[in-house]
Amino acid sequence: MMPLINYYIPPEIKAQLDNSKKIVKEADQDRIFIITGREGSGKSWLAMQLAAYLDPTFCLDDVCFDSNSFGKRIREVDKLKAIIFDEAFSGLSSKGSLSKENKKLIKILIECRQRNLFLFIVLPSIFILDRYITLFRSHSLFNTAISRKNFNNRYYKVYNYENKHKLYILGQKYMSYSKPKIWKKYRFYGKLPLRITKEEYQKKKSENFKEKEIEEDPALTRVFIQRDTMIRMLKDMTKITLVDIAKALEEVGQPITSVQVGRIVRKPQKTT
Repeated sequence: MMPLINYYIPPEIKAQLDNSKKIVKEADQDRIFIITGREGSGKSWLAMQLAAYLDPTFCLDDVCFDSNSFGKRIREVDKLKAIIFDEAFSGLSSKGSLSKENKKLIKILIECRQRNLFLFIVLPSIFILDRYITLFRSHSLFNTAISRKNFNNRYYKVYNYENKHKLYILGQKYMSYSKPKIWKKYRFYGKLPLRITKEEYQKKKSENFKEKEIEEDPALTRVFIQRDTMIRMLKDMTKITLVDIAKALEEVGQPITSVQVGRIVRKPQKTT
């Protein structure tokens, strides 16, 4: 099996991850890690580095950008897999959307208790997560940051279960990470696991964010429901391939990949 680890992980963090592996395997549990940080701080990169260390089969299919695909991936994989819910809640602007996504995530995490998985939730701030997930369901927090002295340097601090609890209680009012004070910092570097390229990751991320943008805009939603309906009808009534559908739409100024077309064909149909 091709090794995934081509980057540095501090020995202390490796020891903590090894202990998590042992607990999940021997005690029939799971482990849920929260990774937060500002835009550009490398939180997604760190999540993939840690996930690949825990799971030698980790690949881009294990990186999900919405709760539906996250739940689906959890249900279809074997035990001891690592799965990432990347950029959780990004693109969701309203309180209603955030609340709805939190409820879906809670349901997923309640249902997956006995699947013996390593789950990572990546988002800008711990304070937009539901209290149940933050305080009781997750096990530790990694908060990434950019060095003030050298903008190319990235580091993170680790909050164990107890300190994560204190952070949420003490910092919730002002959404502040100032207390409790965590002095220890760990460097990490901008490398991805060997099975994942930056280009493939960015492409998947971009496609998923476009879908989120559509779901947030009622006008766009109606237009794309109509488009998706026509695609399904065309596929059902003809022998046209997914690739040919994608090419035809691109020729009329509606670029779409065959992968997206396949997803539309399989997706349950909505009504306007």
